[in-house]
Amino acid sequence: RDGLLLEVRRSMGEGLMLNGQYGYVDARFRRGPFREKTVPLVADHILRLGLEFQPDESWQLSGELQAISDRVASGDISNALEGLPGYGVANAAARYRTKHWTTSLRINNLLNRKYADYAASSFNPATFANETAFYAAPERNLRLQVQYDMK
Repeated sequence: RDGLLLEVRRSMGEGLMLNGQYGYVDARFRRGPFREKTVPLVADHILRLGLEFQPDESWQLSGELQAISDRVASGDISNALEGLPGYGVANAAARYRTKHWTTSLRINNLLNRKYADYAASSFNPATFANETAFYAAPERNLRLQVQYDMK
């Protein structure tokens, strides 16, 4: 695998931070019977853009956009089956911290996109053919976390 990873973090003023990452990977078999075929489940491009706002020491608010390009399904070494289409999602989070308590809320897939983040080559006994089996990613979901620090 050959690739490149770029990361940027820039202050945009009082308590505001912009950050981003871009990754490029050329994941191809170099030798053997599958030479020049793409390695399954490896995206050529991954992009993440984020914005963080910390108005004071207690609060932190953030949002991010994540995008990933098309991928070959797991187990499809010959790259013959339907692959995973690329997708993009938006996420948001808030955290409130006091002396001993931290409460955070994270909402993933804000726009409630329907997409698959994993797919595998699968044998269908009804058709006696290999097919792609897609595993749906969670739709909009949230995580609430409360933590107490006993220091």
